Amino acid sequence: MASLYEKAKTDPLFLKHLDKVMHPIGSRDADFIDLRYVPDHLEGDALEDWRKSMQYVSGWLKKNEVTSK
Repeated sequence: MASLYEKAKTDPLFLKHLDKVMHPIGSRDADFIDLRYVPDHLEGDALEDWRKSMQYVSGWLKKNEVTSK
């Protein structure tokens, strides 16, 4: 797991998508969990951008899990 963590830290595209997953509206004040209480924040393309980032992060983790074992 440590090698996967180190690989993730050195991949700027992964970190960009992970940040989008964690902070969908780009603010450090509201993370993904906080948005449950304020549903109108994900307007326009924000939800679709979040989905794409979530798919990227999930795919990256699956791909690199295999190569890091």
